[in-house]
Amino acid sequence: PRAGSWMINVNRIFGVIMLGVAIFMVSRIVSEEWVRVLWGVLAIGTGLYLNPFDKILNYKDTILKTIGVLLLIVGGSLIFKTLNPTGSVIKDKTEWQHIKNIKQLDEVVQNGKIIVDFTAKWCIACKEYEDNTFNDSRVLEKFKNYKLYKIDVTEDSKDEKELMKKFSIVGPPAILIFENGKLVQKIIGYKPPKEFLKFLK
Repeated sequence: PRAGSWMINVNRIFGVIMLGVAIFMVSRIVSEEWVRVLWGVLAIGTGLYLNPFDKILNYKDTILKTIGVLLLIVGGSLIFKTLNPTGSVIKDKTEWQHIKNIKQLDEVVQNGKIIVDFTAKWCIACKEYEDNTFNDSRVLEKFKNYKLYKIDVTEDSKDEKELMKKFSIVGPPAILIFENGKLVQKIIGYKPPKEFLKFLK
């Protein structure tokens, strides 16, 4: 195909796609709130680039400017809902405490029903657990019978390696369920709500 104005537009489209890929990659190491803000900024920037408030010259302009306005609305909504503390964004309402080493773990698992979640900021499946399984109403109801703890292995420190070695865990996500000091369930990898509930039963 010959070069021309259409090729410039293709370059611009791929530029937006590459920025989207960059945000996806960054989502592994930054908080969910920042990721939503970045998507919102990209949507607003792309919308403004389409000059939605300029004079409409033809039907192509109408389509592009409509897309631009929609992107502005979507981007603004994303940022507003993220930054507004009374927004409708659903977050994990369970209270998880954190364990740093084997000594702490041995102390907390002695009495009652305990769930220990091995997680990491770069772990995509861990985010699926938090956004999907741990926010499911049926799972939340079952969580009322357990004390909940997280072990963050993001830094791969000596204590974190010892904790994983103790239970033969290669990496997150991994979930351990204890009852009165005894390990009764070991869950490796992501499980959707329905499957995860089977382990709690």
